Amino acid sequence: MTVAVLIIEDEAEVRSLVQATLERAGYRVIAAEDGPSGFRSFYEARPDLVLMDVRLPVMDGWALLDRMREVSEIPIIMLTALTTENDTVRGLKGGADDYISKPFRTAELLARCEAVLRRSSGPANRELVFEDAILKMDFQGLEVRLEGRPLALSPQEFRLLATLVRNADRVMSVAKLTETVWGSESGNRENLRMYISYLRKKLKDGSGRFNIIETIRGFGYRYRGSGG
Repeated sequence: MTVAVLIIEDEAEVRSLVQATLERAGYRVIAAEDGPSGFRSFYEARPDLVLMDVRLPVMDGWALLDRMREVSEIPIIMLTALTTENDTVRGLKGGADDYISKPFRTAELLARCEAVLRRSSGPANRELVFEDAILKMDFQGLEVRLEGRPLALSPQEFRLLATLVRNADRVMSVAKLTETVWGSESGNRENLRMYISYLRKKLKDGSGRFNIIETIRGFGYRYRGSGG
């Protein structure tokens, strides 16, 4: 199967160079020029690897990295002209798998991609699925099943459920949930309540007996691994 790589880069010249280099090496390439379109492509195309600039318009690479890591362990390489040690450490601590400084040689780019893809296929990276008696959630494949049945979720619903599931049986604050799903701690509390309601309607079997998402008044919400 051809490996799919998502490039998120606002500089057209760099984007074209990286795309041509990867395609000549046999990769299938999806390209985006800003944060929001990059995240949509990330969700819809389900790439095997992401190459992402830090200085992106609308939503920068740091914010995009945080949002991607909330829902997936797909390998991510940061491409940037920011070369200080602090920038590198920030990227790696934020969940990036590698960090390539601009300008770079195409041979180095290909070697880094191959190395990251090899590491991502190792045993430590296979535990990318949450599963309990009711729910199965594939964070890398972006798939959810309820009692074995496929469950269709929007990107916001997936991010919200992924955050709750990754912290099963822990109370998640409203601030943390809104920051994860919408990129801001404020201004989205009504949206959060609305999407919690959407999820609750979808996370029920025919009898409607499941109470998977519990409200903790005055603080936030919790995924109940037992299903209630």
